[in-house]
Amino acid sequence: MVAIIVSLSEPKFSSLLLDRFLAIIESQNINTLIIFTKSDLGNNKPYYDYLSQNFNCLLINNKDKDFDWNKIKDNFRNKLTVFTGQTGVGKTSTLNNLLNKNEKTNEISKSLGRGKHTTRVIEIFCEQDIRIIDTPGFSSLEINLSKLELAHSFFDFKEWSKKCKFSTCIHYKEIDCEVKRKYQINILLKSRYENYIKMLLEAKD
Repeated sequence: MVAIIVSLSEPKFSSLLLDRFLAIIESQNINTLIIFTKSDLGNNKPYYDYLSQNFNCLLINNKDKDFDWNKIKDNFRNKLTVFTGQTGVGKTSTLNNLLNKNEKTNEISKSLGRGKHTTRVIEIFCEQDIRIIDTPGFSSLEINLSKLELAHSFFDFKEWSKKCKFSTCIHYKEIDCEVKRKYQINILLKSRYENYIKMLLEAKD
């Protein structure tokens, strides 16, 4: 499983960056978990938006001394989980709280508005039946998928696309597209479809 760690603030939440992560991971048919951090600092709407799209999501506050970490450990039992995400979103802090570790963390750079690199190597941490790989953070992400591969990678498009007129529909300018129809009637999250179109225009033919 890949756990994508995203912050609601500091660094500012980016739905485009999150959807880039999801497109890459879903194209490989890997299970995902989205962990929204810093719930004390920002608007929690992104968490509820992705929850409404049937994503597996958690909302946490790493600075909350009373947060019950035991209640979310079941999400990680009996599987190998890779922590990934933008620099400064709280991957290591989440790992520390989840597994009672004391790995080094850094504060956000106020002048740059983004995190400073703390994790510099890929390392695996274990606690009984929980295994987590912590990875270095980064600030940008490129997608190496064709337009059709990208269209097939969005898990929420897959069932709807069966009703598209064309089997090769990429949900852009085609007629009788079920995905576009879901977007128009607000069943598909507006930002998710618009992020998809941005990635589609960047993708290979």
